[in-house]
Amino acid sequence: MSIISLADACNEDSTTIGPKVGNLAKLMQAGLPVPSGWVIPAQICREHFAAWGINDDIPDAEIYAKVQDGELTAELLQALARLPDIPLAVRSSAALEDGTSASYSGVFETVLGVKGHASLTKAVRRVWASLFSPKALAYHRQVSKTNVPQCMAVLIMPMIDAHAAGVAFSAHPVDGNPFVIAVSANYGLGTTVVDGKSQVDCFLLGWDTLAVRERQICCKTIGEFLGDGGHIQTRGIDRAMREKPALDDEILHEIGGLVREVDSLFNMRIDMEFAVSEQGIAVLQARPVVNLPPYFPDDPRLDNKEVICCHQERMEPLTPYAQAGFVDDIDPTFPLPPWPMELCEMSIHHGRAFGKIPNNPELTDCPESPWEDRSFIKRMLSYDDPNIVYKDWYEYADVVYGQMIPSLRARSEHILRMSDDLLHAMSQCDFADLVDEAVRLDREAGTLYLAGSYPTYETLRRIDVIVRDCLSLPWQQSQQVALTMIQGAPKLTHLRDAEIEQAARDDKLENVIAHWGYSFLRRDDLLDIATWRSWREDTTPLDLAVSNLRKIPDMPSISERVQCAADESDVRFGEVLEAIRSSMSGGESYEKIFAACVRASRRIFPLKDDRDLVLSHAQSAVRLVLCEAGRRLVKVGVIENVDDIFLLHPDEIVAVASDKLDLHRIAVLVRQRETEQRRLARYTMAQLPPPIQESLPGGEVFQGEPANAGVAEGPVRIISTDHPEELAKLQPGEILWLRGEGKVGWTMYFPIIAGLIYCGNWLCHETNLCRELGIPAVTGVRDIPAIRNGDLISIDGGTGTISFVR
Repeated sequence: MSIISLADACNEDSTTIGPKVGNLAKLMQAGLPVPSGWVIPAQICREHFAAWGINDDIPDAEIYAKVQDGELTAELLQALARLPDIPLAVRSSAALEDGTSASYSGVFETVLGVKGHASLTKAVRRVWASLFSPKALAYHRQVSKTNVPQCMAVLIMPMIDAHAAGVAFSAHPVDGNPFVIAVSANYGLGTTVVDGKSQVDCFLLGWDTLAVRERQICCKTIGEFLGDGGHIQTRGIDRAMREKPALDDEILHEIGGLVREVDSLFNMRIDMEFAVSEQGIAVLQARPVVNLPPYFPDDPRLDNKEVICCHQERMEPLTPYAQAGFVDDIDPTFPLPPWPMELCEMSIHHGRAFGKIPNNPELTDCPESPWEDRSFIKRMLSYDDPNIVYKDWYEYADVVYGQMIPSLRARSEHILRMSDDLLHAMSQCDFADLVDEAVRLDREAGTLYLAGSYPTYETLRRIDVIVRDCLSLPWQQSQQVALTMIQGAPKLTHLRDAEIEQAARDDKLENVIAHWGYSFLRRDDLLDIATWRSWREDTTPLDLAVSNLRKIPDMPSISERVQCAADESDVRFGEVLEAIRSSMSGGESYEKIFAACVRASRRIFPLKDDRDLVLSHAQSAVRLVLCEAGRRLVKVGVIENVDDIFLLHPDEIVAVASDKLDLHRIAVLVRQRETEQRRLARYTMAQLPPPIQESLPGGEVFQGEPANAGVAEGPVRIISTDHPEELAKLQPGEILWLRGEGKVGWTMYFPIIAGLIYCGNWLCHETNLCRELGIPAVTGVRDIPAIRNGDLISIDGGTGTISFVR
């Protein structure tokens, strides 16, 4: 393998070129202004390491020295000699860096102003060796449990004679606001920005207009420039230019446009390095922003602990079609259950569904701690026959399994057996009736889903309580015993799996697809049928299941395994009954209660899985019909993509199919909602509501610039970059205040510090690392005479404040 051009790198595997090169190649292919360059693939590095005898048994310090002194092969030397004799930048592109989980921002080596064959070969070795530098190893141990991979691709690019350069984020780096673009810049090369060596200008642009909302122009005293002979020179900025913006509004507008393009291309918030020269703007690097603070204004969980997000795993906003299913009133055609319907007080915020379980004492006997409540035992003891408690439950279960499920599945199967040709050929009138039927099917299957929530939870809870009391088991074990006792009964899922087994033997999948219409989904995927594919659309999951079954011909059949489960359930049941007899007074009555609970559970609990299966079956059919409705609107030019149909509400879809809504009005609605969905998608949620962070009480407050949110308290350790040996005195839990300019390899100490005070800026390498490691950071601080080494201080990285802790 030899050196390849950056333009050709898009055809290479990411393990060969690394994410940094891969991202740039993707941008270049999309037509963005990325300079040309060359890549030394990771395989060449691996081959050199093997030739130098480097392996896991050699200490990292020895590897670091060995790589810097190693001889390159004749083949690589010849390839490097063929590169143009111009000033070059030699940069790392390790498989580790610029990913979604860790950036390794500034951790590996970058060598600028490289000119001449000897300097180039030395720079390549320096970049390779930086895999094993102390700061890289310290950071790696914090973000990864894997060993350092012993190879690295290298990116070589022509130096750009930039008169200004900097970094831009497609969100606010401190609070995560995705509707602003943050830019930091200085005169000259971008090194003073990313390394925090100098004060720099900071700008906030509006996401939509790209107009400058805020600007902070600093007195920029130094910059780094490409000098004569290709070397990098640090020199002072002309006095007349120091307090003028490094970027004018026109250039900022263009940079903002590039940031939006890159963000859209990667579909994530990005960190982009750029340079501005006489030739225009060049994109030098683009990567995901790691651990950006979630930004979700008006999060209802902050005001009420009982509010939950109904789809925590889901990152994208629900479509308007799905949102309607949450907030529209349900008018079920089937009878309501005798137990409480687990209906939440639903609301939609920024495209996400939130619910608050109403304060209804019927939902649980003891709302504060339902898993510890035993009042149901007292109630059941008051009856001669405890089974009477479940009489209405049995009757409703008969309705569910005798009428509701068969009806819903038959209607779903009827639709799924329709061919595409039949759907296409339907008259408008017939198709309108089918759309109306599909939407009602979706609502009724959703009603069944809600009806199955409370009883499955409650039956398991009651058995678990009795098992813990009788067997004295911890909660995790008692619930497993409870599940074992009640899961022996056959369920619809067993029927589905049995049909798949049969399909594995006779190659007939058509019935399986029509009978179940199901794909392997997470719970959250069921909430929005616009986001998944049924077996009718994508048979891959089904084909894979069949293929796996064929590889294990000796596996017991589903019916055999169901019988084994039933036998094991009976054994467990007998064991607990015996424990009740031997360990409790009044054991006979408790035996009756326990037997009644288990009997009811074996009838009710299968509904837990069966309701999911029925819902997914119905939604497969609904999706088939709605996609046909989408195709019809695409054909007449109302919408561009079939899935745009889900941007309409159910009633609107029915009205469109019945020719009761003007098509031009529908086209306008879809465009508006498409724009709104893109905006909603930019909001990101915390898995849990963020805690309210308050600055610790203190004395005098000093102001810096917010760089990474969070509050930290500890003794301050003030260290000058002129005396890096002082870093050896740094103790775990201290707040590091690094004074001065220049990189001194101090990021290797990040794992032990509680917080950071630094002269850099909110977009420099060090603040990126703080964000990834969860370290509060305040930047823009150069001198606070009142604070002395060892003082107990508090810093708030969200507000940029520093205060004494008294």
